[in-house]
Amino acid sequence: QVNAIRTWSPTIGSNQAWYATNAFYLVPQIAMVRSPASLYGDGTKSRMTVFTAPEALAAIALSGRSAAAAHRQDPWVIALNLGNEYSTVGRNGKKQYVYGGFDTQTKSAFRLRLAERFGDIGRLNRAFATSFADFSGIEPSEGAAKNGLTYEWFLFLRASFGSFMKAAYGGARDGDPTLPMTYARLLSRWDAACEDADLGFLELQ
Repeated sequence: QVNAIRTWSPTIGSNQAWYATNAFYLVPQIAMVRSPASLYGDGTKSRMTVFTAPEALAAIALSGRSAAAAHRQDPWVIALNLGNEYSTVGRNGKKQYVYGGFDTQTKSAFRLRLAERFGDIGRLNRAFATSFADFSGIEPSEGAAKNGLTYEWFLFLRASFGSFMKAAYGGARDGDPTLPMTYARLLSRWDAACEDADLGFLELQ
């Protein structure tokens, strides 16, 4: 066991000397990515980024790479935190807690996943007792619902966030091949999609 402080940014700041004097190791956090912003079903902007967007994946990889490279020779940095409390859930324009992901990119990626999983729309309709004419007509669920299609939405969000974190990890590994990586979860407050994401590639959880 060691005493370590997780900082809220990639930079440690003027307190670094105090940390070292008092034998505190450090776990800096890479810069989080919030753009492009996803949307809620009512059209208001979400606080989460579009996890599947190529520009978001490139930005989080660059953030990881830059932070890891900056601390590569620092003996007091013992790990790198890849983010803090990302969430697919937030409050829409009516202050209701709902899922984000209603931007064009995310919905298109979700429909593509369904098409790959089920092959044809008839098979999906039989599985979920729905009557969609084609995959382009499928809309995600904003809230909890007891049906298989909502569960598919949850699985998609879970996988998308896992891939987003994997991009951060890959970028950080380019910056430092040996520094352990972690992620600050929400401690299961509300968003199972991010909390339950498969982040088994992290050295510290």
